[in-house]
Amino acid sequence: EARAALRPFGYYDPKIETELTQVEGVWHARIAIAPGNPVVLVDQQVEITGSGRDEPFLTQVLANSPLRIGARLSHADYDRLKGELLRAAAANGYLDALFTRGDLQVDPATREARAFVTLETGQRYRFGPTTITQDFLRPGLVKRYLRYQEGEWFDAGALLRTQFALDDSQYFAVVEVLPEERDRERLVAPIRITAQPSKR
Repeated sequence: EARAALRPFGYYDPKIETELTQVEGVWHARIAIAPGNPVVLVDQQVEITGSGRDEPFLTQVLANSPLRIGARLSHADYDRLKGELLRAAAANGYLDALFTRGDLQVDPATREARAFVTLETGQRYRFGPTTITQDFLRPGLVKRYLRYQEGEWFDAGALLRTQFALDDSQYFAVVEVLPEERDRERLVAPIRITAQPSKR
């Protein structure tokens, strides 16, 4: 278990000594770990393909990549880069984005690692129509709190700001602002707002 726990931090060849002793009926376990030399990242190929490959919010993620050639391998940095790429794509309307390649190749014998990541963005979606499910306020009043308009590029931040605005209105006890099943032909994401009145 100790050996496996060291691998995400780049140490694939540790020297581990264990000792189990019993003193006055109580067992004591001692584990001495010499991590050894780490695996080093010697190559990385991170690509963005599809219509969103030049989007600034994606190229900025690449510019701030935690992966560094010559640095100790970190599985967490590799996973973080993939997560940030996918979140940035989805938050800005590339709802079909997926990885067509995601390989982390490690050679413990040579202590070398290579990272390969390809994100295919797919097409960008726009906001579709908004359905408001509530029966105590005029729909027009509720729409004043929307922080987006139909036809604009989908933006997860705008949905969150809409959620906050409706919560802050104090008209509602519970509010949900969620995208519905997206239309892959028209490239739109409909939104549904469900609200329950405040007891006040």
